[in-house]
Amino acid sequence: MAIITDLIIDEYGAFVSKHQGRLRVTIKGEKQAEAPLLHLRRVIVS
Repeated sequence: MAIITDLIIDEYGAFVSKHQGRLRVTIKGEKQAEAPLLHLRRVIVS
């Protein structure tokens, strides 16, 4: 599994939450992405 350093959120209705030291992106209740805060350099919401 690759380390995610840049998290890009560009889907309408995406929900971003913090869960156990990770950012989690869900859409309609389904997990789309999850990245550890330790490795993230930036989060882009467009």
